[in-house]
Amino acid sequence: MSRWLKLDAGNRAWRTILQGLLVTIVLPALVAGFQVLQNAVTDGGPVDWTQVRDTALKAAVTAAMMAVAAYLHRIRLDPSPIPSAQPPRPAGVTEMQAPATAPAAPVGP
Repeated sequence: MSRWLKLDAGNRAWRTILQGLLVTIVLPALVAGFQVLQNAVTDGGPVDWTQVRDTALKAAVTAAMMAVAAYLHRIRLDPSPIPSAQPPRPAGVTEMQAPATAPAAPVGP
């Protein structure tokens, strides 16, 4: 396995974990904000911080699992029949190996 493929897989995993981190921050904030708004409209009770915490934990676990899945997907090049995007050619590399899911070359004239 080439070095740049491992780097690309690492980059994909980091992008995924950062996106998941963003969701982990935004989702609980929305839940807390919704509870404050709901309490302002109704009789007004305390914010359920347990629900906010649970939302954050679920989002964080999901983000971590997705990062691992993104890394493994990129390393394995998705052996399914669905084509996988190939990363841009790194500087200094003149030829790249076709992905495992590359379409077959046309046959005939």
